Amino acid sequence: MKTKEFALPSIQGLVEPANFTTFNEAKKDENRWLKKVIEALSKEKLDENEWVSWSAWHANMQNIVITHAAINGLLPLFLDSAHSILVKFLFLLLTSHYML
Repeated sequence: MKTKEFALPSIQGLVEPANFTTFNEAKKDENRWLKKVIEALSKEKLDENEWVSWSAWHANMQNIVITHAAINGLLPLFLDSAHSILVKFLFLLLTSHYML
């Protein structure tokens, strides 16, 4: 039966996040950012690698690994069959030019 009243079940005890340690780590990280902002605001001029905005701080904290694109992802670009001499030459040209 549909009603306009919403029944919320009663909760026994304290409500805590499921992963409390992760929550505490995130809170510590936010406090580190706030301390960094307070320090930066007290300076006359910021250093080159000093971030003040929240998004820049968190982007700087991430470990980004840039991987090379797979060479087989280029196969659909060629109209020739994969075993032709032209495709082999193009693969060698691309790998020598773009891969380290």
